[in-house]
Amino acid sequence: MPTAAHQTAALLSTDPTLIVMPWPEPETERSGHDARSRYAELFVLPILGPTATWLLRRLADGLDAFPDGYELDLDQTARALGLNYVPGRVGPFTRSLERCVMFGYAVPVPYGLAVRRRLGTLAPRQVERLPDHLRRLHEHELRSAGLTAV
Repeated sequence: MPTAAHQTAALLSTDPTLIVMPWPEPETERSGHDARSRYAELFVLPILGPTATWLLRRLADGLDAFPDGYELDLDQTARALGLNYVPGRVGPFTRSLERCVMFGYAVPVPYGLAVRRRLGTLAPRQVERLPDHLRRLHEHELRSAGLTAV
């Protein structure tokens, strides 16, 4: 079975663009957190990484502008994030896309990537990886919102 890295590398091997489509999931759409929210910034960023989080935010912005999907220029997007993109080579931009796939925020589809605009609440094993002050804040945020951990 191909790994997220293999699937992502295959998408990025030749084409200078990638089709980005929405990846709706009813439960996450209803109760998830926007990819550009305070929740994503405080709790998802330390797990996903800053570059992948910024990339996910950019992809969500694109889906707001083009809800049915759009064509993403890989070089332009990488440069807008302060990164270099060379097709067929693994670098920070490619690894950021791989992390979005690995953590379930995107999935390779024919000719592109389906992306979530809303993110599920962190799983307990992910919360355990947060620094102490963010773990406590996460618990407080969930209680305040009347939510429970997944």
